[in-house]
Amino acid sequence: MSVTDPSGHSPSSSSGSGGVTAGQVAAAAARAAAAHAKAAAAEAAARAAEAAAFVASAAAHSAAALARLLNSAAARARELAAKAAQLAAAAFRKASAELAVAVAWQDLADAEWAAAKADAEKAKTWEVWKIPGYLRAAAAATAKALYDEGRAGLGYIAYRALEAAGFALRGIADTLAGAAQVAELAAKGAAKASDVADRMADAAARTAQTLAAVAAQQEAIAAQDDSVLAGLTAAYARQLAHKAVKIASAVVRAAANIAEDAATSAAEDSSEVLLDTSAVRAQSTAASLLKPGECAVICSTVEREAAEQGFSQCRLA
Repeated sequence: MSVTDPSGHSPSSSSGSGGVTAGQVAAAAARAAAAHAKAAAAEAAARAAEAAAFVASAAAHSAAALARLLNSAAARARELAAKAAQLAAAAFRKASAELAVAVAWQDLADAEWAAAKADAEKAKTWEVWKIPGYLRAAAAATAKALYDEGRAGLGYIAYRALEAAGFALRGIADTLAGAAQVAELAAKGAAKASDVADRMADAAARTAQTLAAVAAQQEAIAAQDDSVLAGLTAAYARQLAHKAVKIASAVVRAAANIAEDAATSAAEDSSEVLLDTSAVRAQSTAASLLKPGECAVICSTVEREAAEQGFSQCRLA
């Protein structure tokens, strides 16, 4: 079985014996974990970009709605300003007409006052029989003058009222026109804000799509790294099992030889134990299969058989 990492290189090529090492398994696990972390980060960034796109889109719609509302308010304000200006002009026209009427009545009153004064002067005569007539004429002229002057006063009052109304309406018209201008400027600003937010929403949506693609790619890489890790782990487990079988076989043979030699030597000379050179070679062969940091232990069956032959414990040195 051939196992390769995501770069296409075989992990067994780095081992001199052609096997899988624990370092290669750890490296594959680290690559898989890093790929999963990158995929998770890209997915989180994609979700954040989607949320930003939603917020920007909502802001764009709100700004557009505000722009429409402000434009409508500006149009209404201009309409009211135009009506107020029309009413102001009408008030000024009526005030002018009332002023003309008041002036006309005042002219009549002035003429009547002049006539009354003239009749009063005529009453200062030696012709006493004419005095009552002059006084009656002066009194009548005075009465007319008072009436005409009253009418003139009312005309002046109406003129002042209409003029004040005209100025008030003109002020209202100017205020409404200013409000309409402000609303139009605000509407333009809201429209620009809506355009900016809309562009931001589009950019965030594109970013979210890109990040989602990156997340999918990282997920694929992570899946590939997981597959490589599973292959390396399985190969390493089989390799360890194969080593364990070889070591156990060598240990069994060595133990059997040692036990046989020990039994033979004990039968000939109870004070001396001789080892068979074949057993030593078997022991050396078994020891050469071990990698740095590994140690061989004789299985319980061999220990029991060795104990039956007179040995309390048997391990390879």
